[in-house]
Amino acid sequence: MFGYMLHNQGMYAAFGFQSKKPVIIGLILFSNIVNPVEHFVQFFQQFVTRMFEFEADRFAVEQGHGKELAAALVKISTENKSNLDPDPLWSAYNNSHPSLVERLRAMTAHVSLLEAKHKKSN
Repeated sequence: MFGYMLHNQGMYAAFGFQSKKPVIIGLILFSNIVNPVEHFVQFFQQFVTRMFEFEADRFAVEQGHGKELAAALVKISTENKSNLDPDPLWSAYNNSHPSLVERLRAMTAHVSLLEAKHKKSN
């Protein structure tokens, strides 16, 4: 992609470089154009990673290790002195893992769902 933009005369002309195409200018223009796109890609990557974390937590609950996982998460968060309940938007964009409160809520909700299914089946 950088190679294409480096040789794109239209991009240079749009910024006032008619005859010359300095490589450093091409790099600066490329980084300025791509930077906003990177923010969307990063947000999507964080979203996917967080969904995998929730999925792993659900698996632990289904295997009967929910209480142990919850205790371990609390211990890790305490030892790391992490923010237990950061702003949801900030956390969604900047953190690859859900906050402790988000994870515990999701695990509790999944336990309740499993218990309700178990009661219906009996």
